[in-house]
Parts: sequence; C-alpha cells; structure tokens
Amino acid sequence: MNAAPTISDLARALNLSISSVSYALNGHKGVSEATRRRVIEYATRVGYRANSSARALSRARTGSIGIVVRDDYAVIGTEPYYLRFLAGIAAALEGTEVELIVKLTESGLDDELAIYRRWAAERRVDGIILIDENIDDPRAGLAQSLGLPAVLHGTTPPTHPELPGILTDDAFDSATIVEHLALRGARRILHAAGPMRHRHEVRRCEAVAAECAAHGLSYDSICGSYELSHGERAADLVAARSTERPDAIVAANDLIAVAACRRLVQHDIRVPEDCLVVAWDNSVLCEITEPPISALDRHPERCGTKAAQMLLELLRNAEAPVRIEIADPSALVVRRSSAPLGVH
Repeated sequence: MNAAPTISDLARALNLSISSVSYALNGHKGVSEATRRRVIEYATRVGYRANSSARALSRARTGSIGIVVRDDYAVIGTEPYYLRFLAGIAAALEGTEVELIVKLTESGLDDELAIYRRWAAERRVDGIILIDENIDDPRAGLAQSLGLPAVLHGTTPPTHPELPGILTDDAFDSATIVEHLALRGARRILHAAGPMRHRHEVRRCEAVAAECAAHGLSYDSICGSYELSHGERAADLVAARSTERPDAIVAANDLIAVAACRRLVQHDIRVPEDCLVVAWDNSVLCEITEPPISALDRHPERCGTKAAQMLLELLRNAEAPVRIEIADPSALVVRRSSAPLGVH
C-alpha cells in the first residue's frame, strides 16, 4: 500500500467486513480471539493508524441506532409508510436497552451524508438503517468507510451484497397490480410514479411496463412527488385525452391515489366505471375515501422490525454472515376503486 492504509484496506486484504476489523482493533465483542489477533498483527505490519472516526469507534457502545428520513417535510408529515416502518423498528427495540434516534431532513443527499459523518465522529449511534435507496447510492460505501454498521431497506435485486438488507420485490408487486387491472378490463395504464431518484421507483416503472407489454396493455407514466398535486396531475392528464384515454391509474402511494380519484370525479370521470385506480401503499385513507381504493399492503411494520433485528444481530456479532432477505409478499387489498370496468 503506497498511501496510508485505511480500515477499508484492512478489511479488503483480510476478507473481513469493516465492522469486524473495527471491533477487532477496538476490543469490542463480536469477533473471535483468532480474528482479533490476525487483524492486529496485519494492521501493525502495514502501519495502520486509526483516524478520528476510528478512534471514536473505540469508545463504549452508545446504546442507540439511527435512521435519517430525507424528503420534503410536507411528504414526511403525510406519508404513512415512514411512520409504519418506524413503528416496526420501535417494536423490535421493545424490551431492549437500545434507543432509536430519528433525524428528519428535507435537505439534499450531501446533508444526509454529513449527518452520518457527524454521528460517527461524535459516536452518537452504534449503527444505522438506510431507507429510500437511491440510484448510484453512496450511503452504503460511506457507512463502511466510517466503520458504521448498517442495514439497507431497499428493492431487489441487491446492489450492495456486502450489506445486510430487507428488500421489497417490486417486480412481484408490479405483476400483482397489472394482472389485477387486466382482469378488471383495463387496457391503457397510466402510472403516476414517484421521484426517479429512488431506485424502487425506477424498478417499478420498468416492471409495470414489462407486465403491461406481457398482457397486451398500453403503458404511459409520469413521475413526480409523493404529494396530492401529483395525483391531480395524473387525473388531469386522463381527462385531457379525447382518444386512447387511460382507463386505469397506478398511483405510487395512497395520497396520489386519493387525489386522483377526487380530481377524476371533478372531470366527470367515474371511478371505477370509467377509470380504475390502484395505490401502491395501503392506509386508512384508502379505506375511507369514496370510493374506497384498492391498494397494496406492503407490510412496512414487518420490514422495520426485520431491519432493526438485522442491525441488532450485526451489533452482537460482526462476523455473522451477511443476510439479505426478501420482504413478505405484498397483499393486494381489493376495494371498489378497481371493480370491473362498467360495473356500478
């Protein structure tokens, strides 16, 4: 090594995780004595010196794990998935002495990365849970470089095989939705997708388009925020078509679906007689809207619980094999918004 070796260099050379190397160097439990000796001997041989972040890791455990929720505050405040996921984490921590630190921010990715650096430098948390996986996401690499144990809640296929994760099968969800709409008589699908910075949204667009092609359905999409205005925009687009009008809307979340239904009615387009609507996320809003909206229940509480359990296991044993699990299959809750076309 020409440059001063880093903890990442040690981990790579020894074929260990960064967490294992950090625990070995700092005398933490979670690695065998043989591994500890091997790491220390190699670190001494190559002249490794801990940087400030690594020195911070040598302190006692904080008893906290952290999660950053980054989106517009208006979205965070109205998006049920976040709250349900956090509730699942809280359930996993019940009865333990581990506390959850939640940081909300509507600043950009750089601000989120700065939060992780600060947490590591100040030794605020023992590990983190990453959500809303981005395209070319740098967060996993940063967590490893900081020696900060992390678990990812993302989408299939895995892009960070070195990181434990609970992944949703968006291809399965797409097939479930499109097959349902095809059986209900839909022929032209409009997909009101969320922000394309999210890997799961890109994955969904690809999968829904492929499923529509397989069923002989036309497919169009618009992307936007997870807010009511995006659903209104989708409905306006439907109303503006005099020919080849979409007869089904797939909404990225419950708020978009609710807004789309409301705006369709304002355009004298009946739901479900003229246009079917399905939401990607189920919530109480889907139950109380008129008509009630069909929606996927993706079990966010279970995902939050599983992510927290994985992180706790990683903190107990840094040498444990990396575990990547697929979330429980989503269930489509069928309501009146997707009754067969033409049925009153």
